[in-house]
Amino acid sequence: MQERYGIPELPLMDDRTIELPPSLLELCRQLSDTGKIAYIEAEIFGGVGAQAYVYAEMGKVGAFVAGDRAINAALLLLGVVPKPGFDAFDSVGLGQNRSVDGWLNSATAR
Repeated sequence: MQERYGIPELPLMDDRTIELPPSLLELCRQLSDTGKIAYIEAEIFGGVGAQAYVYAEMGKVGAFVAGDRAINAALLLLGVVPKPGFDAFDSVGLGQNRSVDGWLNSATAR
């Protein structure tokens, strides 16, 4: 997917800039044209990691947010209501996979 849309790997965390890559900015604008979306990233190695997201709604893209629970924050913005005893991340099944490809394959298999 990243190659298809010209998005560099982990642009929010690796580039350390405050600007989104133009390809990601345009994709977020297009996908959120009639609603809301969140582009999320996570990089975890040896139990230590980072998370980030960009939230977009009705074609307007916000600044990126990084933090320990950034993905949960993005999911809450999207309207996810966590199941009792779970956070939003696990409530939507993201904890079942370790990669974006895994998330995408799970989503398309439904």
